[in-house]
Amino acid sequence: MIKQMLIVYCMLVPVPSWAMIVRQYPIVTDTYIDSQSPTSNFGSSGSVKVVVNGDDGSLTRGLYSLPADIWLIPAEDVISVKIWFWTFMNNTGDRTVLLHPLTGPFSEGGATWNSADGVNPWLTPGGDYDTATSVQAVEGTNWFSWDISGLWNNANLRSFGAMLKMNDESNPGAGNMPRAPFNSSDNSAAELPYVEVTYVPEPAAMVLIGCMGWVVFIRRRF
Repeated sequence: MIKQMLIVYCMLVPVPSWAMIVRQYPIVTDTYIDSQSPTSNFGSSGSVKVVVNGDDGSLTRGLYSLPADIWLIPAEDVISVKIWFWTFMNNTGDRTVLLHPLTGPFSEGGATWNSADGVNPWLTPGGDYDTATSVQAVEGTNWFSWDISGLWNNANLRSFGAMLKMNDESNPGAGNMPRAPFNSSDNSAAELPYVEVTYVPEPAAMVLIGCMGWVVFIRRRF
């Protein structure tokens, strides 16, 4: 007796680049705080400044929150998440800009060096942030980026946003001023801050690229 059997081979491969979706979400809530003017709010400024002032030792740090829409993308679909800020003057020198998750809320129109919202003080002047968690900037001539893919599920980042500050805030001495003045969402320029999310809708992990079948004849002798 001869029987036949159909054997099917299918191949699963990583998702190709053409299946990925890249979306940009504008950052609309941002400001900076300055120890030189500890009770001043800069929420309507066109800049988000990160500065270490060697003339007086004062510090400037940026604050921003992430757009809520990005959290609607399922975590399992996300490939990468990057923050982008544009500066007209990359003058960080041998220092760089770190991103830290905030550990408390802030108000764009009220935050100062001393206060999170113009009424309630920070636990520590200069902003409350996670000192143990940071992402270092990838610096370009104008665009700076921070890959926060590993912080997608960070509760503080989701709830409160992040701080941008120099990795080294020690006084560099008179006449020196490591700085990166970024465009804020209130700037009239075209280069405004945004979040870039790369993701693949379900099924996310693998795609089926095809199957092939062979008929195998089996001969049995009875």
